[in-house]
Amino acid sequence: MPTDSRTQLVELTWYDASPTSPVDDWLSLCAQHLPAAKPRRYGTCEPLPHRLGNPTAMTKLIEEDDLVFFSTATPCVGGSFSRSPGIRTTEVSMLAPPLREPELMSAVHDLFVASPQRAPASSPRPRWSPESAGTVGLSGSTKGPSRQCVSTTTRAGSSG
Repeated sequence: MPTDSRTQLVELTWYDASPTSPVDDWLSLCAQHLPAAKPRRYGTCEPLPHRLGNPTAMTKLIEEDDLVFFSTATPCVGGSFSRSPGIRTTEVSMLAPPLREPELMSAVHDLFVASPQRAPASSPRPRWSPESAGTVGLSGSTKGPSRQCVSTTTRAGSSG
């Protein structure tokens, strides 16, 4: 793992051409790989007014609005579901320093690659390599009609 203490936040983004709601898929992926990324509260503005109880209510809100934010548990700091014609996006932000722990890094890696594995067999899978992956050790892209895991980005913050 990099030792650059300036990186404070990591954003993982999935682009998906599926017409269905991302909520059920996301909840399943979080349960399997990274429970901290599961939405706790959600809404279209702060403070987030809804608690995640019945995922159907969150799905309905996503269908009504183009952007829905959600809160998560640490080391995740939040995320969003958004949609535009022909594509939906799932994004989750995480604190970077905890990703230096191998167990958490492995869970994030598994979450990162799990979504494209639900894509058709002809879709290429993401590539992952700690040596070539940038600040947090993740990168990848897929091509195909749905569930495209495209990239990770990092944001640098001031240290100390």
